Amino acid sequence: MKSHHRLVSGTAGAVAALILTGCGSEPATVIDKTYIPRGTTWVTKDKTVTRCTGTGKNRRCREVVVGQKRVRETRSECWRLTLREDDGDILTKCVSAGVYLKAKIGDRR
Repeated sequence: MKSHHRLVSGTAGAVAALILTGCGSEPATVIDKTYIPRGTTWVTKDKTVTRCTGTGKNRRCREVVVGQKRVRETRSECWRLTLREDDGDILTKCVSAGVYLKAKIGDRR
């Protein structure tokens, strides 16, 4: 059973390294760490209904805006690392809490 845990642990480390290097590109430097908690916001969107005209082969249907509605949008938590590649490109990645906690500003990944 211990070999299974080592395999899972090694695989997780490899996946974390792959995420942090931008899926195989050059190593990048961690320049910022940000935790974004899970949250809910409300937005206003158009309320639509389908209206059809005609019959048989001449039947045509389309979406018609009939008002507005409030819609709840949720976002999941994100343990975000901001990385700078050697060519100057900036990447942001949501990673696992474990990878986030292990990463330090200035680390090359």
